[in-house]
Amino acid sequence: MMGVKVKPKERKPPWLHRLCADGAGAMLRDVLCEGCGHYVCQCRDGVWETWDPGVVTGGDLPVAIVLHRPLTRIVRHPDGQVSLRDVCGVHGVDPQGEYLTGHCCGLTPVSTRPYKPHNRKVKAGRMDWPDVIYPSTFSRDPWAADMERTLI
Repeated sequence: MMGVKVKPKERKPPWLHRLCADGAGAMLRDVLCEGCGHYVCQCRDGVWETWDPGVVTGGDLPVAIVLHRPLTRIVRHPDGQVSLRDVCGVHGVDPQGEYLTGHCCGLTPVSTRPYKPHNRKVKAGRMDWPDVIYPSTFSRDPWAADMERTLI
């Protein structure tokens, strides 16, 4: 049945465009699944794969493993881009990581947690608490000093 248009079963999540941004390194596109009518993330890098858009973390991770859903890790880069890295079974799974689960038509997604990009104001390697040397008040030596941490 070529040319049959599937109606969406749900509204497109407003945060989905952040995960599937144009020009992203993961080459993700937000598309409507032709089988079930749900919005999914489609990775078009190499072999095309479809992923449920909900971000799986912490407590949802064991559920995805028990249900034998394929997982891919969301890798965030300092420039704000994301890429995907496949994991093999439970090898390479980190409880603090963020994952997408493979899309299976007709099955409920493991998670519906929205993707939230990192705050762009936070810079990697920025030092807010520099070391400042003050004269020591406990020593009679005028050249002695204690290392103290102060706010800028």
